[in-house]
Amino acid sequence: MKKRNRIIALLLCSAALSLFCACGRASGSAARDDPEIAAFLEILEKLDGEPNLDLLSEPERVIYLVRILEDEVNNGGFAQYYCNSGGDHANEIVWAFETINAPAVAEICRKANSIFGDRVPRDWEERIRAFESLSEDSSDKLLTECDNAFYASEEELHRLEAAYVEANAKDFGK
Repeated sequence: MKKRNRIIALLLCSAALSLFCACGRASGSAARDDPEIAAFLEILEKLDGEPNLDLLSEPERVIYLVRILEDEVNNGGFAQYYCNSGGDHANEIVWAFETINAPAVAEICRKANSIFGDRVPRDWEERIRAFESLSEDSSDKLLTECDNAFYASEEELHRLEAAYVEANAKDFGK
């Protein structure tokens, strides 16, 4: 199980870094000049391949949760988020977006999470079984609505994340 978690964490790191560069937001040393990206890279280094969020301060946890959801949804929608290890923390994602002052995205996440009922299963295998047991028509429709709302959101997530990191600078670092 530890090897599986390490592989998943490394894949998430690789995907996140690829997305940063692909989006033209940062590349190479320029990434370190962006407070939000620099904070996320420091978080990934701190986790050192282990997805143990207990190692993180609360502000680090917020940024980690927000970045993982944002990267997964931008790459493959909420379905991808839930089917990957980022979905292990889906029950915290509304709180994370509310914490960075992104209430519209928090509400989109709340709506997406509702396909599972009261709580999204934290265990990956349980979540996949629950996801597969959903009515394909209703879950596809709801998640497509959430994907589209997320993509169309006018909340400037990058700016909100950077402001949050700057306001909590003392809580970031190795």
